Amino acid sequence: MLKLKKISDDNNITFNIRYEDRTGKIFRNETSTKFPSMSEDFYGNNGLRKAILLVRYADLMKQWLGNEIPAADKNVNVDDKEGQTVYFIGQKYRLNKWERQSETLYVPREYKKLFSAYKTYFESEMSIIGDTTMQKEADLLGALSK
Repeated sequence: MLKLKKISDDNNITFNIRYEDRTGKIFRNETSTKFPSMSEDFYGNNGLRKAILLVRYADLMKQWLGNEIPAADKNVNVDDKEGQTVYFIGQKYRLNKWERQSETLYVPREYKKLFSAYKTYFESEMSIIGDTTMQKEADLLGALSK
């Protein structure tokens, strides 16, 4: 999958590819095409449409987790050499430097709105594509938006 950024009004584009196989033989190919003028997203087929939908879903989740995990880590007592100190049933334990205790799931109001809006888009795309295998992701978006 390729994401292109429009940098001119010219709809003509030329792709050049060069690669070498494992035997050292070099291959080249060039093709030109003209993209139709359109303002909305264009999908060549449902497979590409699904790929774009899932990439956007993953980007949203990574953005949310990237914003939330550092905030949670600020409240953790961690020594880089020893790890986190935890207490369980009166006993003191040391987690290694890669371990963290579970945190209560928290979704800020702004992300609840984003998840709700994305769920609507996600379900619309699922319907257009005709693919029900992504229902777990749609359900997760619904749960995160509440």
